[in-house]
Amino acid sequence: MNNIQPTMKFILLDTSQPELILALYNDQACLASIKTDLYPHSKFTTSLLEQMLKEHNTPLEALDFIAIGLGPGSFTGLRVSHVIAETLRFAIKLPIIPFNSLLLYAPIDSTCNHYLIVSDARKKRVYAQEVDCRDGQYDLSIPPYLAGIDEIENGNLPIFSPDPQLNGQFSKKNIGVAKINLDRLIPAICQAFSRHEEGKEPDLTIHYLKEPGK
Repeated sequence: MNNIQPTMKFILLDTSQPELILALYNDQACLASIKTDLYPHSKFTTSLLEQMLKEHNTPLEALDFIAIGLGPGSFTGLRVSHVIAETLRFAIKLPIIPFNSLLLYAPIDSTCNHYLIVSDARKKRVYAQEVDCRDGQYDLSIPPYLAGIDEIENGNLPIFSPDPQLNGQFSKKNIGVAKINLDRLIPAICQAFSRHEEGKEPDLTIHYLKEPGK
């Protein structure tokens, strides 16, 4: 009996932040990745994706799915990855696997399991996600939210951010500079695709956060 499991080849794409993130994976092995601050994302993302696939002899039809970040982040940025993914789903029936964009910056320190990840939302506000990670599993029972910096720094949880300039806006505590860390996220994405294969459709709601009452 042949027990060899089929491989999964997929694209990871996030346009929620000023830094565009694009990667090609074969199972949990990264074949290629791009991190760039080229802007606007709407101008460069499609050509970068086409170039990456061409360089690795990977036609779109060879992909099993595309994983996209649903924010939180700016509406303009989030729409770029969402439109690309929806176009591919319509054209070649490519499944979409969503993930929380801030989990791209989960701290590498495995001893830190309960924390906040924040990114700059301007006007002394941040997009925030409380994360509780146990045994490699993310608990995101609290949805992402928009909050003032003063509100965030009065809390007790350690704070991490991909935006080092945010540190200067916090007066009561320092924040950890979070670099891209996919060690925990990629396995979670692959598990989500397995659930999709079982007929469980993911929620593709974009986390474009507005101020309360607006």
